[in-house]
Amino acid sequence: MENLLQSLGIDPKAIIAQILAFLIVFWVLKRFAFGKVGMLIENRRREMEQRDRRLSKGQAEIERLEIELGNRLREIESEAQSRLREAVDSANEEREKILSQSRQDAARELETARTEIKREKEVAIQELRSQMVELSIEAAGKVLDENLDNARNRKLVDEFIDSIPDRGQN
Repeated sequence: MENLLQSLGIDPKAIIAQILAFLIVFWVLKRFAFGKVGMLIENRRREMEQRDRRLSKGQAEIERLEIELGNRLREIESEAQSRLREAVDSANEEREKILSQSRQDAARELETARTEIKREKEVAIQELRSQMVELSIEAAGKVLDENLDNARNRKLVDEFIDSIPDRGQN
């Protein structure tokens, strides 16, 4: 067999030496390097798993916060619309109060104006009666061509005018 190996160009002593050297290197690597490398790889794997869990928790928290934020925004929008409706209703009520007050003020002003017109009309009628009395006395004096007692004549004319029904007042 040794001849066969030599004919193939294989040196059995070199193979045994190489196997021994490989086993020694493997043992040294296993003892000093593989353990540390394996531990580094395991630590790295654990860190990645922890990061994955934290990311999953963070993603779930983000989704929860998004839902909560959406709900809060809807509440705020609803509250804003409610306040806006209240403000519009309040403004409409205030407008109605102002319109009602304006109508009442206008009616009062109209009544005051009517009262003032009526009073001025009565004053004007009194002035006209007074002028009519004076004209009547003057006309009667000229007709009689004598000077009558002024106070007595005035009294007679006033009584006559008072006996005339008011045609101008209704």
